[in-house]
Amino acid sequence: MTGRWSTALLALLALAFAPGAQAQDAAAVRGGWLADVNGVRHILYLVARDNTLSGVYCTRCDEPDNLAFVQDGALGGGKVRFALQYQPDSGRALRETVEGSLVNGELELRFRRQGAKDPGRVVRLHRCVHVPRPAAQRRVAQGP
Repeated sequence: MTGRWSTALLALLALAFAPGAQAQDAAAVRGGWLADVNGVRHILYLVARDNTLSGVYCTRCDEPDNLAFVQDGALGGGKVRFALQYQPDSGRALRETVEGSLVNGELELRFRRQGAKDPGRVVRLHRCVHVPRPAAQRRVAQGP
C-alpha cells in the first residue's frame, strides 16, 4: 500500500509542477538574443507562449532578404526547436531547422539548411542588453 501511495503522490506532484516548469523554460528563452560571428551580427527575438515558440531572426538586418520568421517552434525539456523560413525577393524560399538549448546562460543553436548534407553551423547567442527608453530616465519639464 505504501508503494502505491508514494507513486500516486509523485505523479500528482509531477502534474502540479509541470506547467511551472514550462513557464520557467519559456521565461528563460523569451526575448532578444544576439551574437557576432565573423563580423556579422545575428539577432533572434523569441516569443514563447507555454511550449510554443515564434519570432524573427536576421543577419545584416538592413537587408530584407536576410530576415527569417520562426515557425513550428517548440519548447520542452530545456531544449528549443524551430524552423526559420526565409522569403527572399531575389530567389526561392529557404528553410532551416534549428535546435538547441541554454548553456551557461547562452542560447546554443545548431542551424541546418533543409536538404543540406553538412552538419550545419553552431551559433552561441547571448541576451541583448536592456536599454531603457529615454523618456523613462528623464523628467518632463513642467510649464511656467
